Amino acid sequence: MAIERTFSIIKPDAVAKHAIGTVLGKLEAGGLRVVAQKMIRMTTEQAQGFYAVHKERPFFGDLVKFMTEGPVVVQVLEGENAIAKNREIMGATNSKEAAAGTIRAEVGTDIERNAVHGSDAPETAATEIAFFFSTADLASTQRLSGTPALAWLSPALDRRTKDRTRLLVRPGSLVSAPAHSPGDARFFAWRGV
Repeated sequence: MAIERTFSIIKPDAVAKHAIGTVLGKLEAGGLRVVAQKMIRMTTEQAQGFYAVHKERPFFGDLVKFMTEGPVVVQVLEGENAIAKNREIMGATNSKEAAAGTIRAEVGTDIERNAVHGSDAPETAATEIAFFFSTADLASTQRLSGTPALAWLSPALDRRTKDRTRLLVRPGSLVSAPAHSPGDARFFAWRGV
């Protein structure tokens, strides 16, 4: 089975019900890991752009209004067959028809206020992830060839406090440490290989 990424939104109705933890608990219990997440309030322009595929459908205006009525949590999930797994955990689009134990059955109300959104295909996932996140926002939770997800770099002496300080960085980060003597600027690049 392949490790893949998918996009997910915890919609305004679920956020208003204080169900973010419930949704995340179900996703994590199902084997999905959050690799990027943020709470935002979508603008009308963002919602129209994100749901542009539905622009000609009669529910488009109501969907945009709903998605902008309150905060949402946008997130990237990672795991084995993440797209299919996320859709299984979410349940049927119409919350009234969703199987017991799914997010939509427990948190959603109907076909419009159905608590969550999830990508339906790898191409859709890639497009939706890129809509809200840059590559730099995405932090893999996988270990790559034994490389630690975080690394300590260059213990440095803080001359004011005489304490040793360390820089904690993610693979791929470019870190600049302050100069300790004239012309002594230190730059470190840590690569996860």
